[in-house]
Amino acid sequence: MSSLCTFPGRHGDLLWALPTVRAIAQATGGPVDLQICGEFAGLVPLLQQQPYLGQIIADPTWGIGAGWRPPTVEAGPHDRVFHLGYRRWPELPLPLEVDQTVRADIELPPLELDRPWIEPPPGYVASWRDGHRIALGWTECYFELKYGLSSLLGRHHHDWSLQACMGGGRWETEGDASPLSWVDAAVAISTADLFLGDCSALHVLAVAMGTPVVMVEPMEARWNPIFYPCGKSGGQVTLVIGGDGQPTFDARHTADTITARLAHLPAKGR
Repeated sequence: MSSLCTFPGRHGDLLWALPTVRAIAQATGGPVDLQICGEFAGLVPLLQQQPYLGQIIADPTWGIGAGWRPPTVEAGPHDRVFHLGYRRWPELPLPLEVDQTVRADIELPPLELDRPWIEPPPGYVASWRDGHRIALGWTECYFELKYGLSSLLGRHHHDWSLQACMGGGRWETEGDASPLSWVDAAVAISTADLFLGDCSALHVLAVAMGTPVVMVEPMEARWNPIFYPCGKSGGQVTLVIGGDGQPTFDARHTADTITARLAHLPAKGR
């Protein structure tokens, strides 16, 4: 059975939708084609490496401005088409929000969010085993705060060997970070012992590859449980919490959280 999935969300939403796509591939017995908005074509080289995905279509005529409406799909080679866009403003953790839109139409195996669903191209990995322990990934929001926090951690914890995974915009022009492709970011994160970042697509990428995450998120809207399907307090994701029990960007609490997480993790490739 040939199947097509469509999803209109941004990078992080798309990565959270992929466990459902993988479950559809398992249920239908073969790779699933995937249609995404053209503006997210940068993800295609990484998506093409995933065994449960077939053809990846970055549709230049379909953009995020279309909202949650599915694209026009011509009748053709696919026996089944699944439109995975949210049917409402999300109320469940994002992967479950996608999953529930499909289960009414097809019986699926469990999502298995604890089993990695993204793997980098094997040929890239060897060149990235450079000894970095922590992959670092931030958005531009609160740039000065995140730049300052990164600088403090790098200055006082040299043995952590931070490897920046973000680039472009102010991180490139003011923060001296070289832009990485999604493939390069995936390799850097997969070969690190830990990912440090905010609630953004790079943190979802880390979860998707099974790399533990320590998160610093200064934006209160990003504390919503829909963004934390793996929880906030250990296991896959640990949100840095201050003495008042609330999320914090204090460098001391961040360093303590990283130290505690690294103490329970085997070093990769060293």
